Amino acid sequence: MIEIFHVSDLHFGKNAHQNRKAKSLLDAISQKFAKHANRYLLVTGDSTQHGRESEYELAAQALSPFKGRVFITPGNHDYGSFSGIKYSVQKALHFDNPFACALRFTHRFFNKNVFVHLLQDQSNHSALMMIGLNSCSKESMDDWARGEIGDNQRNELALILAQCDARTPKLLFLHHIPTRAAFPDFIMTLMDREELTEVLRGSIDVLAFGHQGKMEVGFRDKSRTSRAQSRPMQVRRFENGRKRILALDANGSTAEQSYYSIKWNGKRLNAEVVSVT
Repeated sequence: MIEIFHVSDLHFGKNAHQNRKAKSLLDAISQKFAKHANRYLLVTGDSTQHGRESEYELAAQALSPFKGRVFITPGNHDYGSFSGIKYSVQKALHFDNPFACALRFTHRFFNKNVFVHLLQDQSNHSALMMIGLNSCSKESMDDWARGEIGDNQRNELALILAQCDARTPKLLFLHHIPTRAAFPDFIMTLMDREELTEVLRGSIDVLAFGHQGKMEVGFRDKSRTSRAQSRPMQVRRFENGRKRILALDANGSTAEQSYYSIKWNGKRLNAEVVSVT
């Protein structure tokens, strides 16, 4: 059986409390890795708070127990300072190398190429396909924390999905939310979310992401001011064509001290929220 532990938004930085919580979560997960070759860690962005070198070092140290068995993608905080709203070429390059490379994840996300890897389970002669996208925008403060997949990455993804075996389950991971608008919409929402949804139609089994565990829920009193509420980690389902996709939003994993356990036994793909406390 293949099992993937999904977390997101660790935000290693100057906040000692945040660092302790993120490290505690990863330490608890690492204890489950011993003697289990088919277990992997998935981190869907914002490993750091501001993309500083010192923050990348903290994150790399905490993630070192998963070296060689970790899948990781950048978030807007990894690519910039000022809470992820100012893009930095230097910080974006640093994510790929030395940060991700030190964890033996050698895919270069900087040029926005799609990551594809087939996880093989020899015990039941089955496989699970991992597909990773870079959803970060290479823009300045005018773009704030919004993301974008881009034409080239979407076209590459469409070609990959058209050519691969339809019977092999597929897990797509990225940082920004692909299933709904974020809050506030004009600051946080993936710009080409609808275009991405069309590419994914009927082809993906699991969507794993982070970025923001909130949603707009209405208006406050008579002021009609938009408000948002926290979304706890749950296994949600997203209708995409004739297929129901598991939508796993791990934004709250550090705060909730929880992770998603995604299991593929060769016949069925399941996911559940597991608390480490």
